[in-house]
Amino acid sequence: MVLSAGDRATIQAMIRTAAHLPGNAMEARRRSTVVLTGSGTFELPSEVRFVTVIQKSPGGGGGSGGRGLTSTSGGGGGAGGAVLRNTLTAAQFGSSVTYDAGAGGAGGAAKTSDGAGNNGTNGGDSTIDCASGTLTAHGGGGGTGGKASIGDSGASRMAPVEGFQVALGGIGGEGHAGSAGDAGGAALGGPGGGGGGGTMGGAAAQDGGAGGGVPGLASTGGGGAAGTADGESGLEGAVALTLDGTGTGGGGAAGSILANGGTGGDGGFPSAGGGGGGAASGGGDSGPGGAGADGEIVLVLD
Repeated sequence: MVLSAGDRATIQAMIRTAAHLPGNAMEARRRSTVVLTGSGTFELPSEVRFVTVIQKSPGGGGGSGGRGLTSTSGGGGGAGGAVLRNTLTAAQFGSSVTYDAGAGGAGGAAKTSDGAGNNGTNGGDSTIDCASGTLTAHGGGGGTGGKASIGDSGASRMAPVEGFQVALGGIGGEGHAGSAGDAGGAALGGPGGGGGGGTMGGAAAQDGGAGGGVPGLASTGGGGAAGTADGESGLEGAVALTLDGTGTGGGGAAGSILANGGTGGDGGFPSAGGGGGGAASGGGDSGPGGAGADGEIVLVLD
């Protein structure tokens, strides 16, 4: 049978109409993406068959710098969060789920009297309560406070991981007394924050370390710039720059002689670690650490 031009036009119009009817099989196979932040409840559309859950856990806060008479070290940068992926059937996911994307860790508070800096807090967990069980992506560790004497602040804890198809977060950079803070670790998950700069012998303030960025890119890979002048603060990391859509690490702050140390830069949203605060010697207060970025959950619906 040979169809006329009018018949072909009628059939094509019927196909186009059917493809857009609610609940139609062609409509069900269309992929859509939902981004969840904060906490709440998500209702799964009835036509969805599979859900890929991508959890980007929060970053840790940077430690504050140490405060002392002469040589002090900057705070360590916070570690970035991990990225966890799981693909579930609609039955495994559930028709209604509760979620908490997780809050970033707070930066360590400035020191107003001589002593070691305050540690940053760990990033919270990113959780989603599915019918088959709770999926959890742990947050990055907080940076260690700087010392009130010669020494290193120490690296932050990498986010523990569980599950499948994981991209690890970067470790925060260490703060030092006699040299610039280390750069934060680059990562496909959340990069780490840069270490804060210290002071040495009451005569030289050190630069902070740059925030971690994307592996393979030039320079810092988009991480927050470090403080490089006496007491200069680090800059906030970039938003959603890495291949997995996480932010980049906050820059570490510079130390200061006779004045306040700089403030560590906040981690870029989502998942990046905060920068370490700058140390202070000779009378000023140390700089506080930058905050880790909050987490995010992405649902890919098929």
